[in-house]
Amino acid sequence: MNIHVHPLVVLRAALVIFTVAIVHTELFVELRVFDVAPDPFVLIAVAAGLTAGPDRGAAMGFAAGLTFDLFLPTPFGLSALVYCITGYLVGQVENTLVRPAWWISGVFAAGGTAFGVTGYVLVGELLGQKHLLSDLPDVLGVTVLYNAVLAPLVVRVIAWVWRAAEDAPRPLRVDRVLN
Repeated sequence: MNIHVHPLVVLRAALVIFTVAIVHTELFVELRVFDVAPDPFVLIAVAAGLTAGPDRGAAMGFAAGLTFDLFLPTPFGLSALVYCITGYLVGQVENTLVRPAWWISGVFAAGGTAFGVTGYVLVGELLGQKHLLSDLPDVLGVTVLYNAVLAPLVVRVIAWVWRAAEDAPRPLRVDRVLN
């Protein structure tokens, strides 16, 4: 994995993840359906994989998951691991598309969220978190629906994060000037 990250990308990514953490803790926990709050952090991983490929999807998924782990009673690093894998796999699948359609972000959000939530529950079960499996149907339904609806907005925001490196001025290379 070879990721060159522009400092402005890191700043924008931190700003987005911090903002999502605030929105999650202050708003989304109040928007519970069947006593399940939405999970926008897995959507960050999915959107990063969709907009920037597997390596950046994995990196952004890890950062978002690690942040989400700060708010959860489950083992620290569980979300980071699963969301890292989710972002990577969504990026791999996205690379196989010839021409993505406008509606694809909702489909990827639904599929990626389903994979991430199911992976979180299964790995959590392996780590002794026996209470997760019983809630899976409700959690899966609510988070997939929320994330499919939020996907167009979040994909645009994550695309803005990665565009920072493209918009930044390029340093002048001496070998280009001399030739």
